Amino acid sequence: MLSEAGAIAADSPAPGQLAALCQRLGAAGHGITVPAAEQIPAPRASILAQRAVPVPADGPQVFTPLAAVLPDVDGAQFALAGLSTAAGESHLHVASSVMPQVTGRFEHDWTPGFSWWLRDGARNWHLATTDEQLTAGDGTNIFWLRLTPPLGVVSDTVEVVITGPATRIRTTIPIPPSP
Repeated sequence: MLSEAGAIAADSPAPGQLAALCQRLGAAGHGITVPAAEQIPAPRASILAQRAVPVPADGPQVFTPLAAVLPDVDGAQFALAGLSTAAGESHLHVASSVMPQVTGRFEHDWTPGFSWWLRDGARNWHLATTDEQLTAGDGTNIFWLRLTPPLGVVSDTVEVVITGPATRIRTTIPIPPSP
C-alpha cells in the first residue's frame, strides 16, 4: 500500500477520495481497499457535475487575448496569451520560458510536470491539459491547454491554479470584453 511505502500519510484522505471518484465514474476493479469518501475535492466534483451538460459544437466562436504574466512556478515562467472557444472546444493559450521540456507519459524520464485548473465566472472548474506544443528557437515554449469540460460561456474573469512539483499559484485574470 502507498502509506506502508511512505508515499502518502496513513491518515491521508486521498485514497478514499480516489475510491469515491472511481465509484462515481463506474470504474470497477481499481483495487483500492479503503472505503470511498463521502466527498471528493470541489474541482473534480465540478467537472463530474458538468459531464452531463452538452456543449454545442455550433456555439459562438470567441478568441479573447490575454496579457497576463504569472508568478514563477518552480522556476518556470508563464504568460497567458489568450482564451479561445470554438467548435465545442476551449483552449488556454500559454507561452513559457525556463520550463523543462514536456515528455510523453510513457517515456523513461516522465514526470508529472504542472497541473493546470481554470475556474470560470460561474464557478465551474475546468481541467487544462496540454493539447499542442511548439518550441521557438530561443527556448520559449508555446502551447495550448485544452479545457475539460469546454467553457459554456466566457465570463469577465477566470481563476487559474497551477501546481508544480513544489509550488502552487492561484490568480484571477480579468477577461477583456469581446468586441
